Amino acid sequence: MRSDQRDKGLFWCLVVGSILYLLALPVAVVVAMMSPMASDSGLTTGAQLFIFTAMTFPVAIVLGPILAWIAYVSGWNRTGWALLLLPVAWPVALLAAMSV
Repeated sequence: MRSDQRDKGLFWCLVVGSILYLLALPVAVVVAMMSPMASDSGLTTGAQLFIFTAMTFPVAIVLGPILAWIAYVSGWNRTGWALLLLPVAWPVALLAAMSV
């Protein structure tokens, strides 16, 4: 794919998203380090879900934008959008699971 056919909106969203995810990474790492304390009052399914989600969220924050940039350079615009929004799925899934 030629460079003029790439999605310019995706490019700017990748730039802004990468910066925002970089700013969110230290907070996510601290939450991941503190998440095992959620099981202090007893290991319930909700606590296990929170711990797993909090522990894997920093990985999603790092891998999502990197893979989105690779998809953008490869010309896979839809995949780039999906991968850029991948880290957003973690908190949404956690909130949906906790509300049940």
